[in-house]
Amino acid sequence: MQAFAKKYRLPFTLLSDEGNKVRKEWGVPTDLFGTLPGRQTYVLDRKGVVQLIYNNQFQPKKHIDETLKLLQSL
Repeated sequence: MQAFAKKYRLPFTLLSDEGNKVRKEWGVPTDLFGTLPGRQTYVLDRKGVVQLIYNNQFQPKKHIDETLKLLQSL
């Protein structure tokens, strides 16, 4: 994960949720009868307030576009 963040010069921290602890605490659902972990994006502003919760497992391009749109507006 660190190599990915470095390669794309990401100015934020990525979270790897081994064991699904954070997913469960934040209430991220699973998909396909529980066979796939849910993919949910949370965007927090500088004050730590959640500005976006976006869940779209099967349309990753739309998922990225919607998230970037919000980030650019902050």
